[in-house]
Amino acid sequence: MIRYKIYQNQQKKGLNAGKWFARAVSDETFDLAKLAEHMSKHNSPYSSGVIKGV
Repeated sequence: MIRYKIYQNQQKKGLNAGKWFARAVSDETFDLAKLAEHMSKHNSPYSSGVIKGV
C-alpha cells in the first residue's frame, strides 16, 4: 500500500509558495525473494522461482 504525507511548501516567493502537496512514504521495502513471492501470488502466471530467474 502506498501512503502519503502532506506538507506545505515553505518558500516565501514563487509559484508554489504556501501550497500544500503530498509525498509518497514507504513503510516497507521488498527484497527480490519477497517481491517474487508477492508477484506470483497476485495475478501472475509464473512461480516465484521463474520470476527470480528472469
